[in-house]
Amino acid sequence: MKHGAETLNNLKAGKWSLLFKALPYAAAVLLVRLILQNVFNLKVNIGFSDIAEILTATTLVVALMLSGVLVDYKESEKIPTILGRTLSNLDGLSWRGLDVIGQEGKWARTRVLEIAEAVNLWLTGQIDNDSMWKIQRGGSNIILDLEKAGVRPHYIHKMLDVNSDLGSALARIQVVRDTSYIQPGYALMQMLVGAVMCLMTIVTFPANYVEWPITGALTLLFAYLVLLVGDVDDPFEYTIDGQSASAADVDLSPFLTALERLRSENFIESETKIHSTF
Repeated sequence: MKHGAETLNNLKAGKWSLLFKALPYAAAVLLVRLILQNVFNLKVNIGFSDIAEILTATTLVVALMLSGVLVDYKESEKIPTILGRTLSNLDGLSWRGLDVIGQEGKWARTRVLEIAEAVNLWLTGQIDNDSMWKIQRGGSNIILDLEKAGVRPHYIHKMLDVNSDLGSALARIQVVRDTSYIQPGYALMQMLVGAVMCLMTIVTFPANYVEWPITGALTLLFAYLVLLVGDVDDPFEYTIDGQSASAADVDLSPFLTALERLRSENFIESETKIHSTF
């Protein structure tokens, strides 16, 4: 059962997932073309060369949209590393700052872990934006409490910068997830691709043996590219266990590695404290 679930997840999020999603569009166009020719005996005097201009325009618009979302995607690839680094730095700086003045750092480490857990729940869709930001603001409260505890200004200033970087990275993820790239561009792209699909159901070809391969291939290609643009436009879609929900999701490994380290360090400290009482 587990193996079957993993296989299904790989099909949904693997490199061929978009191809499988595009296949029904190509099949639908081929089916409509077959019905129009053999059932309704429809003959339209539109040759393949007559739609060259609209094919060129559609290709250009899709290429522009894809290049635009890819620019944002390259920036998004860096964000999990920023999340992992900032959370680790918050933990390390608070721990060292308290250690220098001879105080226990367990409470600060636990509160940093709470922020990391909230970010993980948010990324995997288990809490909403407001809940995540409410917990994330705890980073500022940690810094304030450290300052009250007497931690040296050197550590406080560094933690303020780190916490600002964390907030900026989270805000960027929210913007990417909540907004789409140029809505009018999406409308134009979808309109042109829809027009091409409609034309491919009625256009005539110079040779009968090429009409079905070309119709299927072009429809599949344009459907695939439209799906690819939409998938790349939101690269932060994850399952509850932190796995990618699509092939275009950025790798969360740097953040998940930092989260597991924080969990293990808190667990080790708890275990040490328990054993020290016996």
